[in-house]
Amino acid sequence: MKSYIEQLVESLGLPGTSYSGIANLSPDSIASAVAGTYGIDQSLLPSHLFSGFNKGLFEGTYGKTYSPIVQAQQNPLIQDLTASIEGHKGKRAFGGFAGSQQGQDYMSQAKDVYGQKMSGVLADVGSSVSSSEQYIIDYLNSIKDTALGIRYGNV
Repeated sequence: MKSYIEQLVESLGLPGTSYSGIANLSPDSIASAVAGTYGIDQSLLPSHLFSGFNKGLFEGTYGKTYSPIVQAQQNPLIQDLTASIEGHKGKRAFGGFAGSQQGQDYMSQAKDVYGQKMSGVLADVGSSVSSSEQYIIDYLNSIKDTALGIRYGNV
């Protein structure tokens, strides 16, 4: 199933509709493809109207790009969780009995704190991915608007 971005690229007649192929589009290939798709004389749609795509922008849409950031923020949280459970408060909560309810409650609370903090980290990553995708969508829509404006004399 194609992503929305790939569908948008395809509707514009741009070559390289695979996600990674989109990043390789040059201003010339954009102008040529869009002129053909919308039946516009190439001289009316010069390539300087478009810019190519920044490959870094596409990397910003991949979750794996953020793995080092997630890991860097996760490691201290895991250390804090471990220290909390194994530390003085954790030992006191368990009262020397591994299965005590008080100990289990303490561990559950410590895990909840870790989970809330990691949820924040992952939400930030999701926001960054969405921002990158939205920028790409906005740019593709501006290409379409430019082409339609020239085709119908609104520019």
